[in-house]
Amino acid sequence: MGLTYSIYVAALWPMVPLVVKPQVVGSAYGLCTSVQNIGLALGPLMVGGLTFSNKGPDAYIWVNVALGSFALMGVLSSF
Repeated sequence: MGLTYSIYVAALWPMVPLVVKPQVVGSAYGLCTSVQNIGLALGPLMVGGLTFSNKGPDAYIWVNVALGSFALMGVLSSF
């Protein structure tokens, strides 16, 4: 998953100047960084909540389902 994330990010960040006007490139990078940091802050809370609410061997199955769903949403949004 780390390898595919690094490939995705290597393609995503250089596209920001191609999508926005040159006058707002800095703001666009700031917005992207803010959204990424929100995800990095809320992700561990979500994983902890899922493992706490689902005891037993099925706890991490739901974590994988949630993370896989986020990955699928990321792929779909990039199209």
